[in-house]
Amino acid sequence: MILKTLKASASTFARKFSRLSNDRLHRPALDVSEMNRIHGDAPIGECLEILFDTPQFGPHRYIDLFLQAMKETGTAKTRSNLFHRASAGVNLAKFFLYSLDIEGARAECGVFRGASALLLSRIARIKRPDFAGADYFLIDSFEGFGEENEHDKVLWQGDDSNTEFRTAFPAGGIGTSLETLQHTLREFPGVTIHKGWIPEVFAKLPETRWSFVYLDVDIYEPTLAGLEYFYPRMSPGGVIITDDFGHPMTPGVRKAWEQYCVANEVPYIVLDNLQAVILRQ
Repeated sequence: MILKTLKASASTFARKFSRLSNDRLHRPALDVSEMNRIHGDAPIGECLEILFDTPQFGPHRYIDLFLQAMKETGTAKTRSNLFHRASAGVNLAKFFLYSLDIEGARAECGVFRGASALLLSRIARIKRPDFAGADYFLIDSFEGFGEENEHDKVLWQGDDSNTEFRTAFPAGGIGTSLETLQHTLREFPGVTIHKGWIPEVFAKLPETRWSFVYLDVDIYEPTLAGLEYFYPRMSPGGVIITDDFGHPMTPGVRKAWEQYCVANEVPYIVLDNLQAVILRQ
């Protein structure tokens, strides 16, 4: 009797937990909105100072470099994603510096206003004062996002409680101009910028080895295309990294990584902040 009661209780709990878990998993927009609400009037600036007072790159504090790049490029941020952006930027910087000692060029796909490119270039210049952006390739459509894929859709719920499956990044959407990015990176005249849609734009790239690739395209198809193009061309020890593997609004990114890496037996790691990293063997 006791065993039957325990089993019944466990079954009831499992059903309730499953419903709650599924509800959260299928309403990521609500999760993001709730995180913004939770942060509310919290002392965001003071927390950033405490968390990122170190590391330093040369004589410069990382947090100062990060915030300056965000400010100069006018990159949008929310009270909830600023911590992730700062944490992701530290990891990007460390892998970028590491890649300077690996044979091959470096690429960033999905550049937008250039905050990451500016940050990484300035940090690279601290290590190598003559760094002017040579062999650093920036790729963007400058026309927002491409067409959505089923893998990119999440469940949205409006104020009227109606729900629909749609992507967080509709075709077109937010974009910036090539001229804006060129102005942002004027300190680094060696940087090469390619305008175009992935994967067609890859035809403009040199046939070379790559030491660092940052995929920040947010949706399934260009993420998968990026992995398919770059991974076979990576130098031993080269790095491919994305910020969006675990973000609730970008399920297509995770799907692309899982699909490519399983099919090709490519090992990867997922960091605590849910960045995903391939270190080419």
